[in-house]
Amino acid sequence: MIDRKRDPAMTSPSPQSGVDAQAIIQQMVAKVVNITDPVKLSATVAELMTGLPDPLQRQIACSVGLSNPLYAPDDAYAARMWRGQQIGLTEFADIVLRLKKAVKTVRAPRILLACPRKTASTFLSAVLVHALGAQESLLTLPVARLQNAGALGAAMREHEMDELALLRACFIPNGFVSQQHVRCTPYLAAQLALYQVKPILLKRNLMDSLVSLDDMCLEAARSHPADKFYFYTHLPHAYKDMPDDRRMATLIRLYLPWYLSFYASWRKCEAMGQVAPLWISYEDDIKGEPAELAEKLAGYIGGAATAERIAAAIVANTGKPTLKFNKGVVGRGKRMSDANRDMVRDYVDLFKDEVDFSDLID
Repeated sequence: MIDRKRDPAMTSPSPQSGVDAQAIIQQMVAKVVNITDPVKLSATVAELMTGLPDPLQRQIACSVGLSNPLYAPDDAYAARMWRGQQIGLTEFADIVLRLKKAVKTVRAPRILLACPRKTASTFLSAVLVHALGAQESLLTLPVARLQNAGALGAAMREHEMDELALLRACFIPNGFVSQQHVRCTPYLAAQLALYQVKPILLKRNLMDSLVSLDDMCLEAARSHPADKFYFYTHLPHAYKDMPDDRRMATLIRLYLPWYLSFYASWRKCEAMGQVAPLWISYEDDIKGEPAELAEKLAGYIGGAATAERIAAAIVANTGKPTLKFNKGVVGRGKRMSDANRDMVRDYVDLFKDEVDFSDLID
């Protein structure tokens, strides 16, 4: 049971008390945002809301619903708040259509940062959020923060767009930046056009990416138990005990096909005229001159995203340990064995008649 006397966030607000209702909502959401059992989640929210006025309960329920996709109100809430209200398929479709129309009135930057892992995407996302004053968002499921996806067990999901999450993000007043490991399809291209989302794509030498990915997986294996490690990396927990060459061969077999699919999908859709993304190179842009990167981003994003603001954000975010910028070294793939490098080239050659990967391979 929750002791409301000891927890000021659980006390009922009143005009006399001066309690900030929004602070109460945020604290309550924080208590339940990572609960993965729907029954426990509903019961916990109901307990937290006990004794609070109906308008505040409604705000809490809606905030939790926008932060944890597993939440559904209990019967008591439904009976009290939705008396006589029924919704069917037609009403649902009408609401969705009204939302699609309404998002066009929100004038704010909407950026999809599409990337494979270990391409400095976390760094660039932080730069854009800083420069644009936007919110870091996730378009794969409707959660409050990126970290909640992992806590809810969703880190292994394909990063396809979730329409509800996309609609939700489009109402963020200052816009959003969404960092996703997502391949392109003609349907995704149409979604981006419909919701006026600009794609920025990151690319990096494939062998360097795999070596950097190995570092990430080893670190995760040391800090996660076997079951959580699998749902974070798709790899067996014994990965950490493999010799260097076998670890790299494992990554080539399990991850490289996705990397190639990512690049092929975006380049094919671009060649078909379905998307017009901005490509950012790890070697030439991220590791290049900040002023040149800032100019490139500003020219593509437009609006308030001036080169000066982006350059200042690059300087402000460079070197922060929380950005997971790793070693930031170009040419790390040279440590791979000749056999593994040949395996990478064999995979790349599968697409040689369709996609030019010469800028991603030694």
